Amino acid sequence: MSGNLPGSDKDSMEVGDQDTDQVAESVELEVAQDQQPVSSLFAPALEVIQKLIQDLTSELEVLRKDAREKEVACNKVIETDCCGILSKYLSTIYVTGILRAK
Repeated sequence: MSGNLPGSDKDSMEVGDQDTDQVAESVELEVAQDQQPVSSLFAPALEVIQKLIQDLTSELEVLRKDAREKEVACNKVIETDCCGILSKYLSTIYVTGILRAK
């Protein structure tokens, strides 16, 4: 055998290359005819993304407001507890001072 495979001679490769070129040109032509502006291709997706961003921003504001309200409530509880503890401590010191003075 001389090592020639079917379709491996130079003439058949040129024909194959020509076929490939014709197919590529045909595909390019079809793509060029079907092309739309990029903005029109992505417009629906952009609208959905913008709506999601708006929804998430609104939800974030609600969560921030809720967190602020909880923080204020928590601070009031802490303040009340601290004042109660301080008041008991001071009264204990006062009573102890009076008892020692007698």
